[in-house]
Amino acid sequence: MEIIQRQNVGSLLVLPYCNEGAEEVLVHCDPGAIRLGQLLAYHTGVPLINSTITRTSIQEARKQVQAVGPSWYERPRLPFALDETILVLVKGELHNAYDRAIIGRAKSVHSIGDVSLHLLAQKDLLKDDRAAAIADWQKAALVCADSTSTERWCPDEPVLFDNYDGAPATHSLLGAGALSLALSERPVLATFDGRLLDPGVHYEVSFWFYNHGPMQSLANVCVMNTYSNGEVHWDHCTDPRFSRTINGDWTLVELPFDMENEDDLLTLYIEADHKHLDSAWIDELLVRRSDVDLYRTLPGQDKRSAVVQRNGHLILLQ
Repeated sequence: MEIIQRQNVGSLLVLPYCNEGAEEVLVHCDPGAIRLGQLLAYHTGVPLINSTITRTSIQEARKQVQAVGPSWYERPRLPFALDETILVLVKGELHNAYDRAIIGRAKSVHSIGDVSLHLLAQKDLLKDDRAAAIADWQKAALVCADSTSTERWCPDEPVLFDNYDGAPATHSLLGAGALSLALSERPVLATFDGRLLDPGVHYEVSFWFYNHGPMQSLANVCVMNTYSNGEVHWDHCTDPRFSRTINGDWTLVELPFDMENEDDLLTLYIEADHKHLDSAWIDELLVRRSDVDLYRTLPGQDKRSAVVQRNGHLILLQ
């Protein structure tokens, strides 16, 4: 209570971040962390930013997720004063990079066991932090010489990349096309064998998914591992609803995975319930090593529209 009263605390944020209540935007909660946050909110009267209320407005949920997502996209307006301070409660180790980025902007004030408290100004939470991302890109440009001035990836080549520019589509994120498909048919996005990958190395597949429309993001995305003896395992799956990156009508799906044996066959697919008859649109499919940041420069019509792709993310240069 002393910290809350002395620091003009106006809201409470629990990390690992979660947001449950809107069917089309869903970041699952850590039971112990959210319970502790609810207790603190109840006894102090400080409102909780995390949502665990059923039937939450989809637009409200989208704004909440955008507020705690990557800091180089358009940020929403939150319903409290910019000069208010957010009390951030952290329980356990933070495995999500976006959660760790939030703590990197906060000031630690107290800890006990695996629980810590931090203070974060709302203006710092919503800060446009493209400058830091662009500085990282500029460092990569020095290493890559002139390759960053083209549309090539640098400093390494991805395992797989497809921008679908040759595919006509009603909606596209970048370029002239995007992949249009029927989710009910479990379409395969990519197939590649283990000889393209290194055992023991972590990889990540990412792509942008068009999220506009009722229940559009309700789908399973999986990397299916077929062993040389014919056994099939679905060890790595996610859902577009779980994404922490929402940019307008597009959601960045990110799925980490591992390859066990070089004789394995990996299949990336996406599916929805057979009753889901709507088409889906996917753009900028990328498979890469998780430990190497890849950059790709896309010149625009002018400097203000030039874009740097950092892994799967899009960063406007100005």
